[in-house]
Amino acid sequence: MKREILLALILSLAIGCGGKSEEGSSKGKVEALIQELKVLQQRIDNLETSAEEEEARRNGDRIKIIQYTNNIFSDYLEIEGKVKNVGKRNVEDIQVIFKRFDAENNFVGLNSTFATPSVLRPGEVATFHKTIVDKKGIPRVELSLQWIYHNQEYRSQERLVLNFD
Repeated sequence: MKREILLALILSLAIGCGGKSEEGSSKGKVEALIQELKVLQQRIDNLETSAEEEEARRNGDRIKIIQYTNNIFSDYLEIEGKVKNVGKRNVEDIQVIFKRFDAENNFVGLNSTFATPSVLRPGEVATFHKTIVDKKGIPRVELSLQWIYHNQEYRSQERLVLNFD
């Protein structure tokens, strides 16, 4: 579709600048059509971005936890892992959120950390590490992700549940 729009504009440019007009008015027409091309290109880019965002909503998250380990010590937990950008565009400020739950499955606290590097291109991987102190009474931690894409915040649909019983 992008190609057809651009071809139509080039054709309009060729037809509009042909004929027996003065050089000044032809130059003005060319400049006006170039401005139209820029506006249409921006609209096409916005349509592609909107379509990609809708596809991401339908097909799942852009960022996935691909690996993790957890170490249980007497009074603290260490959780580390990797996240991957499985989308088609750069994302930034990937935050790993750790929700803590007690034995009765009541929410008791929240921790978070940022993955590094802070910007991920498609296919790239970032790492995260978090130490959660005072693990007593915390048999379950739920991990989720949030990130920035085009200055808008997104949250993962996927939840990773770690049980420490």
